[in-house]
Amino acid sequence: MADRGGIWSRGGVPVEELPDPFAPIPLPGTVGPGAEPEAPPKPRRSRRRVIFYSIAAVLLLTLLWLIVTAPLSRALEPLDDPALLLLSQEGRPIARRGAIKEAPVVASALDPLTTAAFVAIEDRRFHRHWGIDPRAIGRAMVWRIERAAALDKSGEAVDWTLAATRFGLALTAGSASDAELGFATINEARRALTPAFGKLDPSEFRRLGTGVEAALGNRPLPDNLIENERASMLAAVQRIQDSYRERRLGELVSQLGKDIDPAIDYLDKLRAEDPKERAQYFEDFATEAELWTAHYDQALHRNAQQRVNMPGPALKSDRPWRRFARHFFRSIEPLLAVRDECLARTRLLGLNALLLAECKANGAAPGSLTGLSKELTIDPYSGKELIYRPDGAFFLLYSIGEDFKDDGGETNQSGTAPDLRLEEL
Repeated sequence: MADRGGIWSRGGVPVEELPDPFAPIPLPGTVGPGAEPEAPPKPRRSRRRVIFYSIAAVLLLTLLWLIVTAPLSRALEPLDDPALLLLSQEGRPIARRGAIKEAPVVASALDPLTTAAFVAIEDRRFHRHWGIDPRAIGRAMVWRIERAAALDKSGEAVDWTLAATRFGLALTAGSASDAELGFATINEARRALTPAFGKLDPSEFRRLGTGVEAALGNRPLPDNLIENERASMLAAVQRIQDSYRERRLGELVSQLGKDIDPAIDYLDKLRAEDPKERAQYFEDFATEAELWTAHYDQALHRNAQQRVNMPGPALKSDRPWRRFARHFFRSIEPLLAVRDECLARTRLLGLNALLLAECKANGAAPGSLTGLSKELTIDPYSGKELIYRPDGAFFLLYSIGEDFKDDGGETNQSGTAPDLRLEEL
């Protein structure tokens, strides 16, 4: 029996029954000396791994579906023979039903000019656009309108005309060249609709009119165009300065033409001048860009008649960079007349559509333009209401045009002068 009161005890407990001070500390969750530790918790499956496996599974199923339903080998199989082939007495086919099947052609045996022609017609402007070709998109829309008009699908022609109008107006928020392309797209779309215009019913006329009104109401402000052109002008100044510093002015001559030779000669002589003179040259050059920006900002916010007596920018008399400025600072000027004509005829289109909808529905033209949106009724040449003269079930609608005079609707074959009217419907 153990001695609980002797020297071999601690607190009445024999030393052999005391816990071993050198034993390892048990892990949390253990019960005793022989107990097994709890199993560590299973790690949660990574969410990214689940997403990855899900996407991989979808791609695999898609690939299997394509292999079964659209095998690549099917594209290499020969075409089926025509279901019906009628021959003349000489044995020549004169009519067929089914695929047109000729002798097989090996691509490598084709004339190189043949493949080049295919590539050229598919994207003739490949090296001149930035991946998406707005010109090609606009032409595709116009083609849709022409095709719908030829097939007497007037509703579809209206839809594509409105889409092309919105697309063209959206382009006017870019540079001056983008805006010019946008106005050209709108004009081509309107002319493409002409053959189908007389076949529209009242609901289609009304949809066309309200659609044009909405497109004009949501068109970008001129501020976007101004800011983009300002950036373009200042970039041109920087480009010339870089060419001057790197002694590459000869490249500008090859790109812009011989008429900038005097400006190049001046820059060559400027190298011998005080560095402050050189810095002042480019500062004044950039200042002129700002002056033209302010001038065009005012011009784009005025109608054509208000621009007649509008003063130009206050430019310095001594402007050795003026030949450069003529190339880089005047791109908006020719755009103003294009914009006036496009807006006038687009408004005439929408207004004509709404008026014809009333004529067809009620048998008489409205007595006035009262109640119609100013997005359709304002003449961009005069800033006043377009000229409207109702006459029973008929009416006359036109703009005063570039001469700013009411000539009673008289116009030439193109409908542009002296008064401007919608193309012949």
